[in-house]
Amino acid sequence: MAKRLVVCPVCSGDLSVSKVSCAACCLSIEGAFGTCRFCRAQPDHAAFIEMFLRHRGNMTSLAGELGVSFPTVARRLDAALDAVGLRGDAQPGAAEALQAQPPAENVRAMSDTARRAVLEMLDRGEISAEEATRRLREF
Repeated sequence: MAKRLVVCPVCSGDLSVSKVSCAACCLSIEGAFGTCRFCRAQPDHAAFIEMFLRHRGNMTSLAGELGVSFPTVARRLDAALDAVGLRGDAQPGAAEALQAQPPAENVRAMSDTARRAVLEMLDRGEISAEEATRRLREF
C-alpha cells in the first residue's frame, strides 16, 4: 500500500482526507477528516520514533543500538519531534524536560539497569555518594 499523501505535490499545501472506504465491505464515507501528525514525518523520522518507542524512551539503549553518542540521539529526537510538531517554544525538548523534573522524578525516569549499575558502583566503593547522586540526576 502506498503512503498517504499529506502535502500537495503541486503547491506544497496541506492535503485533507475527504473519502475513506472499507476494503472488506466496500463502504465509502465522504467528509472532512483530519490528518495524523505522524503521517507528516519523513521516513527517517518515523523510523527513529518507532525505534525510540521500542526502546521505551531509553536514549542510552537506543544510542547503543545505533552506534552513536547520547547527544546524537538527543539531536535526532529533537529533529523528529520538530518534524511531527511536538516541539515548540512552550514545550521543552527531551533533555530539558528531564532536567526540569525534580530529582526524584529523574531517578524514576532512568532505566532500572542504569540506576542499578550506579548503585552497585557506589556499593563497591568505586564512586562517592556525591558522584552517585550526580550521575543519578543526569538521567
